[in-house]
Amino acid sequence: RTLFFTLSSDLRRSGYWEPDLSTAVLWDNPFTSLENDLRTGNLTDSPANSCVLYSYDLTTNGVVDDGSVDPTITDRFGFRLNESSVQSFNGGTFSCDEGDWTTVTGPEIQVSELSFVVNQTCLNIQNNTTSSCPCATGSTCQTLRAVDLEITANWASSPDDEVTIGGSVHIRNDKFDLLVN
Repeated sequence: RTLFFTLSSDLRRSGYWEPDLSTAVLWDNPFTSLENDLRTGNLTDSPANSCVLYSYDLTTNGVVDDGSVDPTITDRFGFRLNESSVQSFNGGTFSCDEGDWTTVTGPEIQVSELSFVVNQTCLNIQNNTTSSCPCATGSTCQTLRAVDLEITANWASSPDDEVTIGGSVHIRNDKFDLLVN
C-alpha cells in the first residue's frame, strides 16, 4: 500500500508547470511536450506498460531541468519494474531502458506485476464537446488524463501470499493543445 501511495502521489503531479503568467500560453507547457509528456513503456524483457515516465516543474522555474546543468536537479521522473523490484528514475537519458535508476523496494518485497495504463478524454474547448484523442485539427483541446496503476507483490518469505492493489490516479494538470489547420 505504501508503494501504491508513493507512486500515485507523484504521478498526480505530472504536467505541473509554474510559468511566467505574463507571457505563457497553456499549450506551450514544456512538461506536456512530446519529449517530456506522461507516457508508458517497458524495460527490455519486462512486461508491456511496466514503466511510466513523466515530468513536472519541481524546481518551479518554468523550464524542464533535465540534469544536464546539474545532475542533482531534474524535473523528469519515472518508475519501472526491473525483475522483482520497483525503481525510480534519477536522471540521464529519459527512457525506460536507459538513464540512472534506483531501486525503491527492499529485498523483502518481491513485485511480480507493475502496470501503468494512461487513459485520456479530450475536450474541444471551443464547442465544449468530448471526443476521442487527439482533438480535430483547428480546435483548442483540453486533455483530461488518468493512469490506471496496478501492483502485485508479496513478501520474499511468503511467495504464495500475493497481494494486488490498484486504482485510477487522476492527473491534476490537464494537457492543452492548439491544433492549427
